[in-house]
Amino acid sequence: MTTTTQKKRNIISALFSFLCAVFMSVGHCIDSYGELKAGLTPCIIFAVTFLVLLVISHLILGRMDAISSAPKGRAVSRPPFPCVWAAILVMWIPVFLAEFPGFFVYDAVDEYVAVATRTFTTHHPLLHTLLLGGCVYGGEARLHSANAGIAIYVLAQMAVVSGIFAWRINRMAGLRIAAICFYGLFPTVVMFALCSAKDTLFAAALLACVTCFADAGQGSRGEASEGVMPTDDVRTYLMAGASLTVAMLMRHNAAYAVLVFALAETVRCLADHGGAKSKARFGGLITIAASFLLYLTINLTLTHVTGADASLKEHQEMLTVPIQQVARTWQAYGDEFSPEELNKLYCYLPEEGLAHYTPCLSDPVKSYFDNAAYEADPSGFWSIWGRGFRSHPMSYVNAWLNTCYGYFYPFTVVNVYEGHAAYTFTYDGSSYFGYEVEYPGERRSLIPFIDSFYRWLSLDDDVQRIPVISLFFSMGSFAWFYMLTIGIFTYRGEWRALSAYVLTAAVWATLLLGPTFLPRYVVFLWFMLPDAIDRIFLRKC
Repeated sequence: MTTTTQKKRNIISALFSFLCAVFMSVGHCIDSYGELKAGLTPCIIFAVTFLVLLVISHLILGRMDAISSAPKGRAVSRPPFPCVWAAILVMWIPVFLAEFPGFFVYDAVDEYVAVATRTFTTHHPLLHTLLLGGCVYGGEARLHSANAGIAIYVLAQMAVVSGIFAWRINRMAGLRIAAICFYGLFPTVVMFALCSAKDTLFAAALLACVTCFADAGQGSRGEASEGVMPTDDVRTYLMAGASLTVAMLMRHNAAYAVLVFALAETVRCLADHGGAKSKARFGGLITIAASFLLYLTINLTLTHVTGADASLKEHQEMLTVPIQQVARTWQAYGDEFSPEELNKLYCYLPEEGLAHYTPCLSDPVKSYFDNAAYEADPSGFWSIWGRGFRSHPMSYVNAWLNTCYGYFYPFTVVNVYEGHAAYTFTYDGSSYFGYEVEYPGERRSLIPFIDSFYRWLSLDDDVQRIPVISLFFSMGSFAWFYMLTIGIFTYRGEWRALSAYVLTAAVWATLLLGPTFLPRYVVFLWFMLPDAIDRIFLRKC
C-alpha cells in the first residue's frame, strides 16, 4: 500500500468515525433529554463511538483493497427477468390479501378528495394525485367500490416496483437469491410496496436513477474517445433521465437535491482527465438538465390542465424549522417577549397554535401559520425569529434537532404521532408506519395473522427496541451505512458511483429541514441496499 493510499484510508476512516460519533452523542442527548447537554456521558459516548468505528472502518477499507485486487470471478448465470419479477410478486401477494385493499394512508384522503371534487392544488404532487385519486374515484364510480379502486392502484404499484427490483437484481454480480428474499420478505420494504404514499414510487424511481447514473459510461472506452456515446450508455442515460424525472414529480424536495447532484456531476466531468477529449463524458450533465426541464414542463402542464390553484402560498412548508424554533422559544421564554413583540408574533402564529408546540412534530404548530400575514410582511416574522435566535441560540438548535435526529441516531424509537388520533386508532407506542385504510376504503383482511403482524410492527415499539434486530429497521443505522458506502467509493476512486450516491445523500439532507422524522421519507434507504452491497463487495460479471 502506497503512502498516499494509506493517508486517504486514514482520512476517510477518521471523517466517517467523527461524523457518526457526533450523531451518536447528539442523538443520545436529544433522545434522552430533549436537548443538548454538556457532561461526561455525551463525551464518553462520543469517544467510544469514534474509537470503535475508527477501527472498524479502517479494517473495512483495508478489505476493499483485497476485493479490488481479487481475480474476477466466473460469470454466474442470471435467472430470467420474468422469474425474478414473479418471485417478488408471489411473496407480496399473501401480505396484499392480509391487508386488502392495501395501506391507504399518508395524504391519501386529500389526493382522493382532490380528484373527486376537481379541486386541485400544488400542495401534493399532481402526478401522484391523479394516479391515486383517479384509481380510487374510478373504483367508486365504475365498480361502486372504493376498495376496488385502492386495490387497483396498489396492485399496479406492486407490479411497477417489483419490476424495478427485478431489473436491478438482474444487473447484480451475485447474491441474487438473497436480494430477491430481501425485497420479497423484509417487512419495511413490503409494507411500503403495498402503501399508497407517493414515497414508494419516489424511492423506486430513485433506485433506478442511481443505478443508471452509476453504471453509465461503462461502454466501450474506444467509442467514447472518438466522441461517440456507446449505444448501451444511450439507453442507460435515457432510463436515468426518465427515472429522475419521475422522482422529482413524486417529491418536491427531490428537485432541490438534483441541483446538488448536478454540481457533483459537474465536478466529476471536469475531473475526468481520462476522457478529456470525449463529449460523451458529459452525458450525465445533459441528462440531468433535460430531466429538470422535462419535470418543469410536465408540472406546468399538469397545473394548467387540472386548473390547480398554484397561487396558494404555503410558506409554512418551507418555514417548518423556523416556526418550530420560534414556538419552542416562546414556550420556554415567553415572558421575555415585550407586549409589542407578542402582538407581532401572534399575527403570524396565534397563541393557540404556539401552545400546541410538540418537539418532534411541527404539524400542530405550523397548521396555524398565517400565510397572508407573512405575505404582507415577511420581514416582521424574521425580525421576531432573529430576536429569539440572538437571545437563545441553543433553544433554536434544540428545536431543529428534535425534528430530525431520528434520521441519524440509530437507536431512535419512532413515535412522533403519539397521542394523535388516526382514522381507526390513536397512536400510542409507535408511529413507525401508518398501517390503516382511511376513508373511503375499509380493511378486509383475508389472512388475519399476517395483518396482526404488520399492525404490531407498525404501531408497537417492540421491534425498535430489540438489540441488533432494531438496527435493520432503523433510519439512523442505514444513514451510517450509506455514509460508509460513500467513503468506500471515494477511497476506491469510483467517481460515477460516488456522484450518483451524492443524489441520495442530498435527498436525505433535505429531510433534515423537514417537519419530522418518519421511515416513509427515507424508504429509499431500504430499497437501495442490494445496490450498495453489490457495488461494495461484488464484481461485475
